[in-house]
Amino acid sequence: MSILAFSDLHFGLKASYSSQLESGFVSSEEEALKAMAHIYNRASQDDIDIVFFGGDLTHTNHPTSLVVKQITDWVIQLDSLNKPVYFITGNHDLSNYSHSFDFITPLVTRGLVKNINIIDSEVASIQYNGRTVFFVPFVWGEATSKYTSVEKSIKDILTSNSRGVCILSHFQESSCVSGSESAMISKSTEKFDRDSISESSFEDVLLLFYILPLLAPL
Repeated sequence: MSILAFSDLHFGLKASYSSQLESGFVSSEEEALKAMAHIYNRASQDDIDIVFFGGDLTHTNHPTSLVVKQITDWVIQLDSLNKPVYFITGNHDLSNYSHSFDFITPLVTRGLVKNINIIDSEVASIQYNGRTVFFVPFVWGEATSKYTSVEKSIKDILTSNSRGVCILSHFQESSCVSGSESAMISKSTEKFDRDSISESSFEDVLLLFYILPLLAPL
């Protein structure tokens, strides 16, 4: 069995290349809708038993009513699969005055969905297949760097657990060498160097930070 892990949907992004569509969306938003459909279809297959979302569900923390409606319907769809789904917040999802998860949290608190787990205020963990999975959400704070609290939480976990853990967070690991992560490093994106924590090899530690959709047996 496998985890389906994905992040950075950025639904609501109105990219510079976009054109207005009759649906009310722009073309880059339609691309996000296609990605959501693909994620749902893949999550529905029998080899997937748990789903992780690593942050930046929407592009802004004050999404439009059209985006809110589609996100709500999609979350209800995912819930209907009867598989545990975990959402954490990314830096685009919230600020000190607005929070895009405010539109889906009531689905959980009112009992309208049973399998959706929203982690947006503090570190949480579960046991899965003999491994501890830590969820480290982006939390808005008053620190000099908006990533400070996230980085501290990750360091605390790694200091206490040098092996056999999985960490899902919305951050950047410094050792990546290809793809979008590498491009973000070149633009001075905040990044985290796990090797700076300890001389330990962190055996059997799985980090899911800024991630493209992936299947990860765990």
